[in-house]
Amino acid sequence: MNKRLIRAVIYVCFIPGLTLLVGAFCLFQQKLNFIEKASIVYGTVIESIPLAGNKNGSLYYPHVSFVTKSGEPIDFTSTVGSSLPNYMEGSSVKVLYDPTNPNKAEIDGIHGYIVDPMLLGGLGVFFFLMGLGVVLNEYQKSRKTD
Repeated sequence: MNKRLIRAVIYVCFIPGLTLLVGAFCLFQQKLNFIEKASIVYGTVIESIPLAGNKNGSLYYPHVSFVTKSGEPIDFTSTVGSSLPNYMEGSSVKVLYDPTNPNKAEIDGIHGYIVDPMLLGGLGVFFFLMGLGVVLNEYQKSRKTD
């Protein structure tokens, strides 16, 4: 029975926990690489686009217009939404964009770069430690009976 429990905990906690931790690390690295190579310009919030996303209503995603350093006009909608519009129409925002693909752009801020990896990492740590606690507890029990 103990071996089955440990095996179940490994499949239910350890593997998902490790997968989430690896995913958080990869996502964080990807975002860091983007920040390091990104060009910085200022753009203008055109509007906050409401998209259905939660029980209480919509999430608002800022739609931004900017001009690249080479003079190309770009419009994009941020991937970071909020339950209330964070930006007023016409407000100026710092934009990071990929110089080789200007359509890959995001408003500069902690939510676009840190929150997602932290959420994944937090869940990964939770599941990993839960599984580790069960396995260590079972290991100690088996050593006491030996």
